[in-house]
Amino acid sequence: MQGQIIVIGGPTASGKTKLAIDVAKKLGTEIINADSRQIYKELNIAVAKPTQIELDTIKHHFVSHVSIHEHFSAGDYQKQGQETLNQVLQTYGSAVICGGTGLYIKALLEGLDELPEIDEDLRVSIENQFLEKGLWFVKEQLLALDSNAAEFVKLDNPSRVKRALELVIQSGKPLIEIYKKTSTIPNNTNVHHYCLEMPRHQLYHKINQRVDAMAQAGLIEEARNLFQFKDLKALQTVGYSELFDAFEGRGTEAEAIEKIKQHTRNYAKRQITWFKNQFSSNWISPEHAFNTIFAKT
Repeated sequence: MQGQIIVIGGPTASGKTKLAIDVAKKLGTEIINADSRQIYKELNIAVAKPTQIELDTIKHHFVSHVSIHEHFSAGDYQKQGQETLNQVLQTYGSAVICGGTGLYIKALLEGLDELPEIDEDLRVSIENQFLEKGLWFVKEQLLALDSNAAEFVKLDNPSRVKRALELVIQSGKPLIEIYKKTSTIPNNTNVHHYCLEMPRHQLYHKINQRVDAMAQAGLIEEARNLFQFKDLKALQTVGYSELFDAFEGRGTEAEAIEKIKQHTRNYAKRQITWFKNQFSSNWISPEHAFNTIFAKT
């Protein structure tokens, strides 16, 4: 029996959560959350976490999963996420992946490159060779060790070439082996990619409305309660960093809210670019998304 994964991606504020819940209800399955900020227990309003009613309607995995005080990497998400995804597939025969963190979705479906740590002396040595003799010398070294390196790295990009040479020397392996993926998704699983798309002006209007609603729901107070932890990596993100600046006298709270809108619009634009470049997705309008998904699956 073939399993089925429905992936729902796209920019923030495009309606992914509601659609994912509707799809999961129709399929009788659960949702694997792929949002690198909603994963933290202490973050709520600023990260647009699903409401308690939404969480009670359909089980969401990886929402409020770890504390901001814990280290949690994309690699951790890959390992735990693939385990959970396979359990959901075994139990229900299908699963819904929903989120705007493209790297998390890629980690679930394709795995991540397990790259070796680079010895600092090696890194300095290669950098000195580059500075003294130029890109051509580093490139020739790379090709001497791995003649197929051009398939994996742009040879006119100095930082990529230096990084590739570090990896090849450190691991003693060619790039094709270094960049092996580690997906554990069963071979008999059909994966359907969808991204929500709407006119840019409409998306930006929804983002602005959402930030205003966040402010009314207590975003500033939430940020104040988290201000003491502002140096944690989890809090160096849109929605908090702008308000932390205001609390430290760099602008007003009202200006911070406007900056959150602007930075969220910028983030949405980057998300669209990522999904268009990294996945072969069906781009669909939120209004017709549910019917389109079930017409195709």
